Amino acid sequence: MIKVVAIVGRTNVGKSTLFNRFIKKRFAVTSFEPQTTRDRLYAETSWRGEDFVLVDTAGLNIDIPGETPQKVKKLLQNVKFQVDEAIKEADALIFLVDIIDGITPQDKEIADLLRKSEKPLMLVVNKVDNSEREKNAQEFSKLGVGKPISVSAISGRKSGDLLDELLNVLKKVKPQKESRKSDVNIAILGRPNVGKSTLLNKIVGKERVLVSEAPGTTIDTVDVVFEYRDKTLRLVDTAGIRRRGKIKIGIEKFSVLRAIKSISRADIALLLLDSQEGITNQDLHIAQFVLESGKGLILVVNKWDLMENEVSIENFLESIRDRVRFLPWSPVIFVSALTGKNVGKIPELILIVDSSRKLKIPTHKINDVISKAIIDNPPKTKGRTQPKIYFSSQIGISPPTFTLKVNDRSLFHFSYIRYLEKKIRENFDFTGTPIKIELRGNK
Repeated sequence: MIKVVAIVGRTNVGKSTLFNRFIKKRFAVTSFEPQTTRDRLYAETSWRGEDFVLVDTAGLNIDIPGETPQKVKKLLQNVKFQVDEAIKEADALIFLVDIIDGITPQDKEIADLLRKSEKPLMLVVNKVDNSEREKNAQEFSKLGVGKPISVSAISGRKSGDLLDELLNVLKKVKPQKESRKSDVNIAILGRPNVGKSTLLNKIVGKERVLVSEAPGTTIDTVDVVFEYRDKTLRLVDTAGIRRRGKIKIGIEKFSVLRAIKSISRADIALLLLDSQEGITNQDLHIAQFVLESGKGLILVVNKWDLMENEVSIENFLESIRDRVRFLPWSPVIFVSALTGKNVGKIPELILIVDSSRKLKIPTHKINDVISKAIIDNPPKTKGRTQPKIYFSSQIGISPPTFTLKVNDRSLFHFSYIRYLEKKIRENFDFTGTPIKIELRGNK
């Protein structure tokens, strides 16, 4: 299962800047104004071939001038709750402090909370951009939460060393043990109140998950294991993923992490769409995350009983395909979780997608398909060098992964790789699963 790392600290110590540095792009909003990050941001990233999810948390400020003691007490309780939730959901924590401000009362309060946890913790001193500040950074060892690690998030100074140390910490994190082995793991994903829990209950035929019309009823991920055609299937009902701007401080923010974790544990994702709302930008966001994770995907249009008399399946399907052009291989099924219509077809579809993910194509057949594709549409020449593909083979499954031996990888445009993927799909049934094509060049 993919590891989750949360960056925790008071306001304006540079959490968002460090977050952006790690994921190599400006994803979080950075500002010199305190409390700029009001929403919890997350992104999957990697370092030296190891993938993990990084979480940028809102600033934990517990010393607000002018507040009454009662308000400060309430604020302290909220801070403790947020840190407790971060500890609960993260596999490792980065406690970020500021060399310029030195040790503050807020730092001490947060350190007291973190010291009681059993989660791996890294104390990182930010804004250390010269040797003089490097010496002063050792002062933070007084917080009693480990040896200080110096870094400058804005310039990148020693950020690579920090990531190396983070990988060492993550390697010591033991993966969760499944209570029962399953043949296929399925994550049920979607926005709040789209019917995930109702669908899960209808599939297994039992009231295993709390169902309510109130959005956000499911806070934790819930696993349900059942048998189908001699296969053991594990269904994970996840909390709804809202748009980031709609995620409130507290439990719901961390439910997004739980949903991401469920994707990393899954082989196949069921993405529920509300037939009355159609496919939203947030649905596309979830689908993209599933795609990047290399998981199988089935689009489930729920509440179809409310729409079948208003629009035809053909027209609705056309509108979906137009919105998710990057997922032409994903099957779409129209159901009513409430009445049970077509729900019985979902387990069979899951097994079809699972079979596609494990499909292994003989090398000579792949070479035949790629050779014919090149003849029909040769790659365009760049300069004086002709792009050449010498050999192709399948090197992995789940997801199906192919390697092409070429003369120079830089000569191949991504659109040509998409063309080759299309030809592979036309000849072999990879329904419901992404496929990966890797180029290995002489250079």
